[in-house]
Amino acid sequence: MKQFIERLFQQARAAGFDQCEVYATQSDSFRVNIFNGEIDDYAVHETLGVGFRGLVEGKLGYAYGEATDGDAAAFLVNSALQNARLLTGGEPALLYPGGGSYPALDQDDAAVRALDARAKIDLAQEMYRAMRACDPRIVSSRYCQVSTGAGHTWLYN
Repeated sequence: MKQFIERLFQQARAAGFDQCEVYATQSDSFRVNIFNGEIDDYAVHETLGVGFRGLVEGKLGYAYGEATDGDAAAFLVNSALQNARLLTGGEPALLYPGGGSYPALDQDDAAVRALDARAKIDLAQEMYRAMRACDPRIVSSRYCQVSTGAGHTWLYN
């Protein structure tokens, strides 16, 4: 992501942007529900989003995309440039000038991240079996679920 943002800023400066900022997020999630010992629901999602804002000719242009490959940087720069040129009047736009630092948060659980889909499904099925084994009066539940997720956010200016 850092290389993409550097390429994006280089292209933005070449296009005439005086100041730029990027807010990008990337996340993934996994969920499996077990009902009566069988998989009832299963979902895997991956998302990526890049928001770009920049000052050009005293106007603030904005663009958003969901890719960082190929011509994605050029798309964001050109879209923000067109957006800025469409603006008329209004207050002068300001961006945070940068400097300082943002705190890094490390909340990663390597053991959970290391589990593959099969291991997560097995874990959900084991929870179901353990629930049923607790008491013979337990005949069912709404579901047993294992869900995981991870995300990363970048803020550059």
